[in-house]
Amino acid sequence: MTTWALRDLGVPRLQLSIEPWNTASARIAEDIGFRREGLRRGRQQVGDERRDMAVYALLNSDGPVNGRAVTAR
Repeated sequence: MTTWALRDLGVPRLQLSIEPWNTASARIAEDIGFRREGLRRGRQQVGDERRDMAVYALLNSDGPVNGRAVTAR
């Protein structure tokens, strides 16, 4: 889906918000080429509390990850 959005649709940037404790999601995001950009404190309301979110992004101009092209051009 990321290749479709970035290459075929020409979306310039995809962004994910992941709770910092969710290491499995963070690992998958990084494995497919997303790069961690930082932490947004109190970013999202979840139930009765505001939670921090780690921000990950993938640009359509980003290069290969682990030898694989993110967006085959």
